[in-house]
This record gives sequence, C-alpha cells and structure tokens, in this order.
Amino acid sequence: MSLGYGVLLRAFRRGLRNGTWRKLDPLKKAHFRVSMAYSKIKGKIVNSTVLRVVLDVIEMLTSPLRKEIWRRGLEAASAMRRQFDEGVFGWCPALRGWLEDHDYIFYLGVSSVNSMYWGGVRS
Repeated sequence: MSLGYGVLLRAFRRGLRNGTWRKLDPLKKAHFRVSMAYSKIKGKIVNSTVLRVVLDVIEMLTSPLRKEIWRRGLEAASAMRRQFDEGVFGWCPALRGWLEDHDYIFYLGVSSVNSMYWGGVRS
C-alpha cells in the first residue's frame, strides 16, 4: 500500500474545514506535514511504519462529527453505568433503559461535544 500527495492533501483540507486539524497534537501535525512534503517531492509513501502513523492521522482528520458524538455518548453512558450502583437503579429503574436508548446516548454525546466547545473540559 502507498499514499500519494493527492490523498494527503484532500485529508489535510478536510481537516482544516471541519476543525479536526487544530485538535491534533503538534507532533502528529509535524509528522503529517513532513509526509506531505515528502510525497510531493518523491511521489508516494511506501514505508509501513510511516504509513501506519499517517493513516492514523488521516482517520483523525476525516472522522465526522456524528462519529465523535456517538463515541462521547457511549463513553458517558458507560461511565454512568459504572458510577451508579444498584442503589440508583433501585429508586430510578428507568435510568437503566435510558442508558441503553440510542436517542439518550446521542443526547449525552451532543451535550459532551457542546460543553467541550463552550468552555468545558476537553477529554
């Protein structure tokens, strides 16, 4: 497998458009920029170690917001399931159903993403 400059450029532009570029740590940004420059000069990236890192960065850059919302919602629901013991589920049995409801999980994810953008703690 190999990656050319066009693929990297498309991923870079998409990351700039959807805001995921600014979420990357500086080391991954630098690695991606060096890979783009190398592929522009040499043509393709074929080293498996470099490809693994670059593909990981491309996955981060092109992941849609909906996927991030679902990920955060599932994390919040599982944290609530672990945190609440049988005492909470005893006086509010509907909570167990809520933590399995897709709409409620999506709501938890949207709440988490919104709190991140409006001054909440980033995870």
